[in-house]
Amino acid sequence: MAARVEAWTALGVDAEPALPLQHGVLGLIASECERRLVARLSGERPELPWDRLLFSAKEAVYKAWYPAARQWIGTGAVSVAFTTGGLLTAEVRPDRTLPPPARRRPEDGTPAGAGGVAARYTGRWHVEGGLLLTVVAVPAVAPVGMGAPARVSVEE
Repeated sequence: MAARVEAWTALGVDAEPALPLQHGVLGLIASECERRLVARLSGERPELPWDRLLFSAKEAVYKAWYPAARQWIGTGAVSVAFTTGGLLTAEVRPDRTLPPPARRRPEDGTPAGAGGVAARYTGRWHVEGGLLLTVVAVPAVAPVGMGAPARVSVEE
């Protein structure tokens, strides 16, 4: 068991080798804002593979998103932001990508609620022993006094 259903509505975990992505992959998975974020963070903490961390965070978000929504999303539908201290936030906008042709159905034109944020996730990341780990989690019930999670801007 990964998590108790009474405690968590959604949980997404991803582990990757702590190595940079292959050349050209970042351009396929990241928005212009995210590429700028990766460049800035790489300058601040060059020992970390920020491009792979971005990929891993998007994978963790998908793993939390899909079981609840039952809707395919691509990496372009997920916007991620990090802090150098191990936090991450993500937003899912399903209207930013359509399923690949093999998964596309006639009703896949424009998803319901297109144009807005369908979900927000908060989580953590950690790199140690040659592995990179990202996790996002949605509590089943927000503790009293807790509002929506704080947003970390990609434009920090």
